[in-house]
Amino acid sequence: MSEQLYRYVWKNNSKRASFYGRTCRLIARGSRNTVELEFLDNGERTFTSGNSIRKLKGPRMENITEVFDVIDVSDEDVFFPLGIFLSLKAAKEALKTGPSDEWESDSFRDSDICTVEVRKRPIGFGGIGRPLLTISWEQEYNEEKDEFFWSEGREHENQSWT
Repeated sequence: MSEQLYRYVWKNNSKRASFYGRTCRLIARGSRNTVELEFLDNGERTFTSGNSIRKLKGPRMENITEVFDVIDVSDEDVFFPLGIFLSLKAAKEALKTGPSDEWESDSFRDSDICTVEVRKRPIGFGGIGRPLLTISWEQEYNEEKDEFFWSEGREHENQSWT
């Protein structure tokens, strides 16, 4: 069973205003609609009215059947996983900025081209997934600034598998 998360919605005094908008989980329910909450950002606990929280909506873990892997395939011999996303849209959004120092892959650092695949795969055993999208960036040189930069990514839709 998935744990339900809540958002604190009251802000009518300074203490409640400091809780406003934060994500929390319900620890216990007491009499007269009293609840004990634990905030996820720092583990702080408080007692308050059950009317002060609302259920968070969104995907619950038991409803997730597939994920989208972002993989650096710049090196033909080895590929490096860069991240896992719950939707293709989220994966594409994360790739908008292009290659980043935050990526733990080294395969593109000594190359002029970085190529990334977004693969759809089921949760559990399912192999390396089905490639849905390939994005490539080329490293270019700006003479005025005397620095290298990554060009805008070019997307290539992969042929659908039957």
